[in-house]
Amino acid sequence: YDEARALQRERVDAVAAGTASPVLWLLEHPDVVTVGRGGDFEEARHRYEEELAQASLDTTRDIMRVRLWIVAVKQGKGKQATEDLAKTYKGVQEGLAFETNSALFAAGLIDRKAYATSVDKFMAAEPYSSTYTWVHAFHLMGIRSLHEGNKPDALRMFEACLKREARERMPWIASRIETE
Repeated sequence: YDEARALQRERVDAVAAGTASPVLWLLEHPDVVTVGRGGDFEEARHRYEEELAQASLDTTRDIMRVRLWIVAVKQGKGKQATEDLAKTYKGVQEGLAFETNSALFAAGLIDRKAYATSVDKFMAAEPYSSTYTWVHAFHLMGIRSLHEGNKPDALRMFEACLKREARERMPWIASRIETE
């Protein structure tokens, strides 16, 4: 992943400098586990635990822990999962990688404003990141709101997530969402 990302950054800089033309990148990545309504959360939890055990990068471990936390919240085990996550990240400083800040936010160790600020800083420092970073952030904020029992706020976060993703992928979806 890091090697491919470095190559992409080099290419973006070369395209911006006018010394190279754009390229379509076709990259493989590990399987993605998607659990929709009625999905198997135990299977997802098992897969995330396996990925966490195999992860070599701290940021990968951070995001696997966040995914496990989300599954626990969906299974009604959010309180214990939040306490466990808070123990894991006790003493970890905010302002690190996006993934680490996501884990700190899920654990309740930083508030929404601090998390949103960290996402903004990450986006400014990583211009190659896409709107998907904010989509993931809105999703996590929505799950955190659900965990705290604030359904109206969760709905606002999920709506923002949908609008942000729609603007990136298909602008006509965003205009339709806004009119609805």
